[in-house]
Amino acid sequence: MVVKKSGRQGAGKNKRIAREFPALYKNVAISFIVIAVILVAVVGYFSLVSATIKITPAKKEVKTEFTAEVLDTDAAVSEWQVKGKIIEETVDAEQKFVATGKKEISNTDVAGVMKVFNKSNKNQTLVATTRFLSPNKILLRAKNRIVVPAGGSTSVEVYADNPDDLNNNLLVDNNTHFIIPGLAEALQDKIYGENQGEIKATGEKREVLVVRQEDVDSAKEALKKQVADAETKKLSGANNFQNPGGVVNVEVVEFDLDKNVGEATDIFTAKAKLKVQAVLFDKYEVLEMAENKLLSVVPEEYDFIATDKDSLQAVVNATDLVNKKAELKISLAGYAVLKPSSEILNKNRFKGMSREMVKSYFIKFSSDVKGAEVDFFPFWVRHVPEMADRINVVIEK
Repeated sequence: MVVKKSGRQGAGKNKRIAREFPALYKNVAISFIVIAVILVAVVGYFSLVSATIKITPAKKEVKTEFTAEVLDTDAAVSEWQVKGKIIEETVDAEQKFVATGKKEISNTDVAGVMKVFNKSNKNQTLVATTRFLSPNKILLRAKNRIVVPAGGSTSVEVYADNPDDLNNNLLVDNNTHFIIPGLAEALQDKIYGENQGEIKATGEKREVLVVRQEDVDSAKEALKKQVADAETKKLSGANNFQNPGGVVNVEVVEFDLDKNVGEATDIFTAKAKLKVQAVLFDKYEVLEMAENKLLSVVPEEYDFIATDKDSLQAVVNATDLVNKKAELKISLAGYAVLKPSSEILNKNRFKGMSREMVKSYFIKFSSDVKGAEVDFFPFWVRHVPEMADRINVVIEK
């Protein structure tokens, strides 16, 4: 009987255990599922989270300066040489200019009449503004052009070159002898004038143009430019330069005006003898040479983006007319920006940074970076991921 009882108790216990095992398995399975979901969520989160740092680069100026040679030759030239034309010559130039000075003078239309005598055996032409000078140094001018016949005389209206002389009561008496200072001295006794009646100011005023010193200076520069432009055009055409450039130095050797500074006139004529030294070449060839040199000096961490063509300068250091060559000092500037591979943009520098920290970081590099923006994903993320492959650095164009 005891044995039988024991068997019944064991069977009940086994049944109870059998009932409890499915519940345990179920709990373990649920735990594994929850852990797996959490792991998937964590992995998914870290695989989705990212930060994009957008950089607005600052253009960095890059400069180069070097020397090269211009050779006046038909032979081949080497890397730092260009073909060109080298000359030195003297040329003459003449041009009319407008007087820009102004002054107020007494009205000279009816200042007086001059009778001009010609005791030579040739007709004498006197242009308008011809000067007549009295013994007391009052200067009168002919109002019109006249021709004085040989052995005869003719009359012309005159006006005072400096009306203030007449206003100061320096009247010219009738039949005062006037020489013509513009004539050769040998003719001044044969061709002269005598005023018919008193010469005096009328009291009326008018404004006239006069030659200023600034007009003279401008005339010199204009003649120099005229010659430089003409020489450049002539030499460029003769040597088939498609894009002529170079250095043309013009020096005024002699300079002369047909009017004096302060003299009343609308137009004056300037003449000059000028010395020209020219070194001409094709400027695109020089530009290409300079660009190649510029590329070679761009720092490793930068990408070259553009040439400042207007900055190209070529200055003649020395000219050798005997050997037909010249040395040029050439300079050129361009622009470069940071490469994505630059150490400044190393992704590891930004790990764990907030948006404000990233912006503060770039303040230290303001010469290379104008600005920075940070975009996080998902939107609730507030710091740059710790994994470099989840960080994107973009350089805006």
